[in-house]
Amino acid sequence: MGDEHVQSSDTSAPFGDADTPDHDMDQDLQRYCETVAANAAALREELVAAGFGDCTVLGVTKGHPVEVLQAARRAGMHRLGENYAQELIAK
Repeated sequence: MGDEHVQSSDTSAPFGDADTPDHDMDQDLQRYCETVAANAAALREELVAAGFGDCTVLGVTKGHPVEVLQAARRAGMHRLGENYAQELIAK
């Protein structure tokens, strides 16, 4: 597969500076949801083009806040993985 899709291991919060008074978490979540959906669609297209169209994409939320999990679910990623049971329970 090529390197065309975006694969991020950045564990920084994708929701800007939540401590500022004018910060809109809903808007950030929507933007992140759109990014996750676009990346997932691009990955699926790559998999189909490479002959792997009949596979399951598993999103990983390791080290990310619960908002990332929410964005992934809104974007259609319903199979998600977590590294530690205590993080999964918290999310």
